[in-house]
Amino acid sequence: MSQRKVEPKPIDLGFRFLAGTFVFFSSVCLGTYFLQSSLILLQNFGLYAHWAAILIVLPAIAGLIQHLLNTPARIIVTLLGALISTLVLFPFYSGKFWAIPPSITDTIVFTFAVGGIGFSFSINPLERHAKPKRRISSKRQTGNRHSKDLPIKQLTSNTSCKIEDRA
Repeated sequence: MSQRKVEPKPIDLGFRFLAGTFVFFSSVCLGTYFLQSSLILLQNFGLYAHWAAILIVLPAIAGLIQHLLNTPARIIVTLLGALISTLVLFPFYSGKFWAIPPSITDTIVFTFAVGGIGFSFSINPLERHAKPKRRISSKRQTGNRHSKDLPIKQLTSNTSCKIEDRA
């Protein structure tokens, strides 16, 4: 006897959706604000490490947290969280004297890059792409194809007779 699968309630799904969006948004926003304000990685490791942390590591950590929360509609959650963080961060940094005001293209690229990386870390690749092994059907198990008891047809070499008959 198998147990019934418990369907989550819509309130639970909505709460996890909002929690996943908030976690993604807050981790990307707060992490970016900290890294841009302190410039720790930029001073110690260089420009590439600084931007790799902002564009790859922060969304990856947010995606892993989202995987642990088991949020529904993960691609929507990550894109919504990335869009909200973009809408908060880019106007904030456009007024700073040391920042180049971001263009619309920068905003779109940042949103999709952060959202895509966050989504790719929020899914379990083995869960999505692995196909379960198919069991051999009972018909095949009862009738073994390679049994020694099966009659084997002998091939005769009367091809020369068939050729002569045609001629």
